[in-house]
Amino acid sequence: MNEPRAPRLRLAGDGGMTLIETLVAMTVMTLVGALALAGIVQLRRTTASVGDLSAVSSGLHVTFQRLDREIRYAYGITEPATGLSPAGYRYVEYELHADGVRRCTQLRVGGSPGTFQARSRDGAAAAGGWRTLASGVGAGARFTRRDATTSGSPHQQLTVNLAVAAGGAAARSGEYTFTALNTHTGTATEQPVCAGLGRP
Repeated sequence: MNEPRAPRLRLAGDGGMTLIETLVAMTVMTLVGALALAGIVQLRRTTASVGDLSAVSSGLHVTFQRLDREIRYAYGITEPATGLSPAGYRYVEYELHADGVRRCTQLRVGGSPGTFQARSRDGAAAAGGWRTLASGVGAGARFTRRDATTSGSPHQQLTVNLAVAAGGAAARSGEYTFTALNTHTGTATEQPVCAGLGRP
């Protein structure tokens, strides 16, 4: 004959969780985790975009340092194109004289997608291929030449205006002015600069 078992004592608060309480807790944790994950992904995207733009800006800084070293010794700067060429570019040229050789360098901005490019020609040789100096250039990029005058700057100046975007970050715009120290009043009309170099 079986003896009756004594009832088990249950401590207060040891009743566990109901199914509904478990589902609510899981739902809350899922929402919190999703929000945290979305924030981390957005932070990584922003960091990557800023990093990309910073790399582009650093590359442009190096490019403009090199252009400054060249343009300061230029003997002439052409009148920039105000409108777009059939291919969608704006152009300007400057000419250097070194060791009896006239080197013409042509710059252009525009195209689709927007780029800042350069090519050079030594003497009467054919022009070399285009080198891309910057990508992600906005549509408003342009060149402006300031002529040498007796009342203003005694040398020609070239200003480059452009905005560059990378990685989805907001575009950074800048204006860079170069002074051609070998130019003087009337230089551009006394001798042709980069004659015969087309603007495709």
